[in-house]
Amino acid sequence: MFKSQKYVFLNALILAVFIFGVGIALGYWFEGLRVAKINNLYTQAELNLLDIKILSDYTNYNISCENAIQNNIDFGNKVYEEAKILEDYENAERISESIKIQHYKYDLLRTLFFINSLKIKKQCNAGYHNIVYFYKYESPDLDTKAKQKVFSNILLELKRNQSNRIMLIPIAGDISFSSVKLLTQTYNITQLPTIMIDEKIKITDIESVQEIESLLR
Repeated sequence: MFKSQKYVFLNALILAVFIFGVGIALGYWFEGLRVAKINNLYTQAELNLLDIKILSDYTNYNISCENAIQNNIDFGNKVYEEAKILEDYENAERISESIKIQHYKYDLLRTLFFINSLKIKKQCNAGYHNIVYFYKYESPDLDTKAKQKVFSNILLELKRNQSNRIMLIPIAGDISFSSVKLLTQTYNITQLPTIMIDEKIKITDIESVQEIESLLR
């Protein structure tokens, strides 16, 4: 009787260890798939940004501003869609160091995109609005998370309503990279989250998309 119970316990232990091991292996496998997907998206985004940056540089030699503006708008739309994909991955489960690194790469890419959008807007007298959403990424508290959820929903509605009229660029304002720090210092971003419109207007509290749309008029 005792031996029978011992074997039952041993078999249960082996099965539990096996299931636990399979769970860990699957976790790493899914994590690898997510990282690979994000890395592929980033590589394509990096190539697209390089392409429009070359176009914007060529505007100094009388190359079509219309093409430069349209390509910048198209890239801006992709940037926002990919930001939502990255957010979905991060919301799926605990954020790993690999996902964080991919996030940092995207933040730097979006910072470069913002700078390039400023250049195209100035050189080509473009009519779009630059809207930069600075948010807290590193360990936001519950109140900040709730506030940023409201901001994100409002900006999503704004993007649906305004589409090609705006360049919506989300950037984590608290990551420790010199370019992002310089950006927040240059525009005096002292509170997160903050929505900055056309490098002049800063919003730290908002309740509806109509508040931003009224400023865009």
